[in-house]
Amino acid sequence: MIYVILFLLALVFYCYFLYPLMIFSMSAVRGRSAAPPRFWDTPPRVTVLVAAHNEGGSIGNKIKNTLSLEYPAEKLEVVIAADGCTDDTVEIARSFAGRGVKVIETPEHWGKAAAVNTAMQHVDSEFVVLSDANSACEPETVRCLLRHFRDDGIGVVCGRLVYKNPGNLSMGGAEGAYARYDQWIRRQESKLDSTIGAIGAAYAVRRRLFSSIEDDVCDDFAVPLLIYAKGYRVVCDEEAVACEETNENTRQAFDRKKRTILRELVALKKYWNVLKPSRKLFWFQ
Repeated sequence: MIYVILFLLALVFYCYFLYPLMIFSMSAVRGRSAAPPRFWDTPPRVTVLVAAHNEGGSIGNKIKNTLSLEYPAEKLEVVIAADGCTDDTVEIARSFAGRGVKVIETPEHWGKAAAVNTAMQHVDSEFVVLSDANSACEPETVRCLLRHFRDDGIGVVCGRLVYKNPGNLSMGGAEGAYARYDQWIRRQESKLDSTIGAIGAAYAVRRRLFSSIEDDVCDDFAVPLLIYAKGYRVVCDEEAVACEETNENTRQAFDRKKRTILRELVALKKYWNVLKPSRKLFWFQ
């Protein structure tokens, strides 16, 4: 029994201490320049896609936040993928139709991945920014994400998630600390080659590289994984910020993380073939 305990402790030590140290060391020696590219001279068309299920309490603020971003209005499209909503999410979203907001509605609650798959069939912008209904993007976030696509070898760009803790909850403080730690690791991976996965609050993809994903996986993990498999990098931008409030207790946070990890494990099982031994660094990560 003692050997099992020691093995499990070693796994924890590796994941949270040794692996970050190794990635940091490799990125320091072999990493690319961390300087962000300049903005597009002529901003490209972009669609901000938000999947929502019964988000009546937040969808209005989300749309207002998106429409207020510092990006040319004529180049910015907002699409709400309403996933079998039974509240007033659809009605609220459609009230913004006069400002160019589109609603793609599915009759049943199939899950976020299915909603994204459906909505993507109606998107023809060159780039798509996927964002969560409960997050608020900083004014420059979309511009910061898209500037990396000036490099034809980049297929996905993920932003930085910042947790706000208005209730000063202990769980909120812990969540914020972990988010900063996780983002630091993503930054080292990004400098080295590609980071693993994105954050659902704000990440951008080349529309032509998007492939439909299975209904039971996390889109912000599966989509970057499949695009990387096509030969494109996944990078981070620290200045592309999305904010969320932490209002969960410990049990709620545990249940959410459990669901997330299970869906990521399902994605690894379904897409195991993309982890080719020839991609040695990505395999290691």
